[in-house]
Amino acid sequence: MSFNKVKIPNINEIIRYLLVPLLMLIVYCGLFIVIHPIFLDDGVNYFFTKRLFRFSLLFLIMVIGLIIISKIHTRSQKISLIQSSDRIKAHHFILMLIPLSPVMQYIISNNESLSLLNSLAVISFFTIFCCVNILFIPFLLQKISSARILVSLGTAFTFTLLTMASLSKQFSWLKFGSIKIQIPVLVITFGLIWLLLGLKKSKDIIFIVILFFSISSFYHLMSVPRDSQASTSFTIEENSELQSLAMNGNVARTPNIYLLVYDAYVTNETMQSYGIENSQQEEYLVSMGFTHYPKTYSIGADTINTMSRVLNASDQYFGNARKAVSGDGVVQNTLKGMGYETFGIFPYDYLFRDVGSSYDYSIPDKPKSTAFYLISAILTGEFRFDLFEINFNAISHDEYVFEKQRILTSISDDQVFIYSHSSLPNHSQNSGKCLHNEIDLFEERLRKANIEMRQDIEIILKNDPDSIIVIAGDHGPYLTKNCTDTKDFYQSSDIDRKDLQDRFGTFLAIRWPSEDFDLFDDISVIQDLFPVIFAYLYEDDTFLHLTVNPETLYSVSGVTVSNGIIQGGINDGEPLFLTEQ
Repeated sequence: MSFNKVKIPNINEIIRYLLVPLLMLIVYCGLFIVIHPIFLDDGVNYFFTKRLFRFSLLFLIMVIGLIIISKIHTRSQKISLIQSSDRIKAHHFILMLIPLSPVMQYIISNNESLSLLNSLAVISFFTIFCCVNILFIPFLLQKISSARILVSLGTAFTFTLLTMASLSKQFSWLKFGSIKIQIPVLVITFGLIWLLLGLKKSKDIIFIVILFFSISSFYHLMSVPRDSQASTSFTIEENSELQSLAMNGNVARTPNIYLLVYDAYVTNETMQSYGIENSQQEEYLVSMGFTHYPKTYSIGADTINTMSRVLNASDQYFGNARKAVSGDGVVQNTLKGMGYETFGIFPYDYLFRDVGSSYDYSIPDKPKSTAFYLISAILTGEFRFDLFEINFNAISHDEYVFEKQRILTSISDDQVFIYSHSSLPNHSQNSGKCLHNEIDLFEERLRKANIEMRQDIEIILKNDPDSIIVIAGDHGPYLTKNCTDTKDFYQSSDIDRKDLQDRFGTFLAIRWPSEDFDLFDDISVIQDLFPVIFAYLYEDDTFLHLTVNPETLYSVSGVTVSNGIIQGGINDGEPLFLTEQ
């Protein structure tokens, strides 16, 4: 076959069906690359668009080369950019539901922390985002290209960006995704939408898109687990035995109470299972007059599930899951009734999100809405646990420590309750895969947490030596197996003691102002903390009847802990902790 018999594509067809759509994709990627770092930390979507931008530039060079070849071969052909047909039509608006379907899934997944107003804000933001990418920019270019191709490409690009957070969770991506998966998602989505727009009847297109959106949303709605405790309404008379006992009793002593929590801090038995030795810190605490409770665990397995129940002295939430940690818990309200002033000191607004602070004094004082975080996570392309720390800190960790220690130094003889929750040493990155140096990173953060802890204690002992000081960890650091929830990845037969300590394990050490604390010292799980403290304050062991059923409310691939004994898994029937003390 001679070269002259090879059919060379028409220049105008190349421009309309290849060059213009490719330029549009380059513009989409370029804008995202430029704008994204201004507001967000680098994430999966950022690196995806950077890679796609490079690939697009490569294809652009190839297309330009094809145009040059075509021009040389057909010298008499004139370039005409006028396209009289194939325009954007009214029913194309329905295509926005395709990329909005993952957004709806995210809203459903976060429904407990999203108000109706915040949900509407998220939907409104991404409706505009979709409208610009799917309709507005293609509308500007439709005269020089194919509206069908432009709309299909805009929809596919937008859908890929907005579904990226789901892909990141499914494939355990952290910051970097796999272009081998991302590109096929983009291409397949483009092909399906292009075929969909080829249907002759607009009613068929509308029906199929609405059906896809409805099934997707309904399926996700049905798959979201329901926590029956989250809907329990709070009434003092019906639910708060602790507050009722306190109101009707005679308090014997009212020392200041410091609850200093260091995120994901665990006892040394658990530390040793990672190859970390932390006995010096525990020995330091004992030397400073603390009583250590090395077998304590939580009936929850994350900050909200643990600390909300600690501050309600119950296994119940009594309303919104964040109600107690935000200052409106049974413990804080009871202490306020006793004349205590309450403080909530945190490095970020995670515990206040969408409920605000009910402490008498708290930092940060201006929490952002959940809608802000959700939009940011979707655009980043991954729901990273540290999103609010990386991008949206009201204060840095150093500023948090400075402000916390300033407050600890300034406490006078007034009755105060202070709850401080440090972000150190913190848990794993929770992507679903452990980093190669996950334990080393934790150990480095642990070192910093130990320094911070010692500084906090020394300030309190110097300024307020007759107070109750509680040093606690709220849950484990998630350093075993896949470094996150195991239920979809491991069977119960894979789960051992280390995995359970790694998730339910806590840390607890208390410095009591007097020696008679052992009359009331009955702690199995960390949620028993305040029934014991109130028993001490009132010198009344009746409060000890309010200790929590020591059975975990969640499981690790079906394995639980009850009364300190493992239920299921490799170590079925054995103690959770082997420490003799």
